[in-house]
Amino acid sequence: MAITYLGKGTNGTGSAAPVAGYAAGDFLLAVTYSGSSTPSGWTAITANPVNGGIYYKISNGAEGTVTFTGAIRSTIYAWRGTDSINPIDVQSASPAGPFGAVSFQTSQLTTTKANDMCIVWAKGSDSTGSSEPAPSYAYTSGPASTLVGTVSVNITSSPPNFDYGVFAIYYGIVAAAGLTGNEITSVNGLDGLAAVHYSGMICLKEPAAAKSSLTLGIGA
Repeated sequence: MAITYLGKGTNGTGSAAPVAGYAAGDFLLAVTYSGSSTPSGWTAITANPVNGGIYYKISNGAEGTVTFTGAIRSTIYAWRGTDSINPIDVQSASPAGPFGAVSFQTSQLTTTKANDMCIVWAKGSDSTGSSEPAPSYAYTSGPASTLVGTVSVNITSSPPNFDYGVFAIYYGIVAAAGLTGNEITSVNGLDGLAAVHYSGMICLKEPAAAKSSLTLGIGA
C-alpha cells in the first residue's frame, strides 16, 4: 500500500491535535515554532530553544491533544501506510543558513527503498515593515513539491517592525531508491530581509513485504 498524506490538525499555540480520522499505526509529524519540549512518547528530529522543533511518533490512535510546552505555534501532520515498526528510511537536518539568504538548499539523501515518502521542512523569518504581510514560501526544485501547510507566527506586535516566523512542510514520493536530489525552498518577504534559517528532510518507507511460506507434505 502506497504511503498517503492524511492531513493536518488545526494550528494551535502550545498544544495541537492530529487531523480527524487518524488511527493507530499512522505516522505523525509535529512542527513547533519557538522553544518547545519533547512530549512523552515522541522523538525529536530537531529541537531548538529558539527556532522550535520537529517531532514524530507512530500513532496509538488516542493521542488527542498534545502539549508542546514553550511553543507559540504547533501543528501535527499525518501520513498513512508507513512501516509501523521502523518508519524512517533516511533523514537529515541542514545547518542554519545566514540571515538575509532568501533561499536554502536541503541536501539530497540516498534512499534505500523504492516509493519512499520524502518530507521536507523549512523554517524562515522576515523582519517586515508595519504595512507588509507575513512572508510566504516558494518551491523551486527537489523531491518534495506538494506544500501541505505553513505555520505563520507574528512574533512581535509593536510597530514599526513586525517579525514573522514561518514553517513550511512539503512532501513527495520518490519512486526509485537512490539519490533524491536537492530540495530548494525560499521565503519571500517584501522588504528584502527574508531568511530561511534551517531545513531538513525525512524519507519514510513502506512496510516490508510479507514473506510467504510453503509447507510441503511427504506422501499422500
